Amino acid sequence: MTLRSFRSGATALGLALSLAAIAAADRLIDPKSTLTATFTQEKVPVEAPFHKFSGHIDYDPANPAAAKASLEVQTASLDIGSPEYNEEVQGKKWFDAAHFPKGTFVSTAVVAKGPGKLQATGNLTLKGKTAPVTVLITVSKAGALTQFDGAFDLSRKAYGIDDPQWNDVLEDNVKVKFHLLQ
Repeated sequence: MTLRSFRSGATALGLALSLAAIAAADRLIDPKSTLTATFTQEKVPVEAPFHKFSGHIDYDPANPAAAKASLEVQTASLDIGSPEYNEEVQGKKWFDAAHFPKGTFVSTAVVAKGPGKLQATGNLTLKGKTAPVTVLITVSKAGALTQFDGAFDLSRKAYGIDDPQWNDVLEDNVKVKFHLLQ
């Protein structure tokens, strides 16, 4: 082995270890995670997934109070099951995805609530409006991954997501559910 090949190998190994450390430190959520919004239209629940979202969770079971999380969702990725309705909810009266393409959640506090239970409080921003949200989260292992499951209710009108012509058939309350893997 020559000194040049040793240096090249050491450089490649160093680069690989650095990339692995960056990936581990970033703690990105797994692409198999799910995020859905359930609303009631004409007294029938409609569950609609968001197909494009990303984020990270920094969680140590030995120190849950130090946990941090952030999530970013592409509002135009909500799939109601119909191209016409999908286009409608991207419009100005609903998500206004052209001007507000992303919704975000950033945690501000996490409290342990018993074995495998956390309460996270954070700021949810949709359509340019930010409000605090508190959610109870169940934490468990799924093989090598940690899973975070929870749900919370929100008023779509509080975020300016509203079209008065739909008020007679569409309830204001929306349940947001998540199954995040990391």
